[in-house]
Amino acid sequence: TEMDELKAEVAKLRTEMDELKAEVAKLRTEMDELKAEVENLKAEVENLKADMESLKNTVARLESRTTAVELTLENETNKGIHIIAEGHQDLDRKLNQALKIEEEKEILMLRVNYLESELCKVKSRLKEIA
Repeated sequence: TEMDELKAEVAKLRTEMDELKAEVAKLRTEMDELKAEVENLKAEVENLKADMESLKNTVARLESRTTAVELTLENETNKGIHIIAEGHQDLDRKLNQALKIEEEKEILMLRVNYLESELCKVKSRLKEIA
């Protein structure tokens, strides 16, 4: 019966060994799945790196264009606006001068009209006296 006990122990060991083999096979499968997921993650990280590099290049181009626009505004557009504004100020001064002359002309015409009227009165009075 020692033999039976030994056979039972061997059978038990075989069963445990088969269970252990099944567990190891399951672990291998899980490890293979984990490896595949890690490979997918690596590929996604590489894609993200490429996207980030592309984004960095785009940002650098935008910064360059922004700087160019700022320089154009500062060096050309603002100076042009300043020149045009000065021209308008000159036109405004000339217009004000012309309006002043017109006002003076109007006042002089009124005075001449008044003086002509007075001259007529004086002539009329002289005729009466003479």
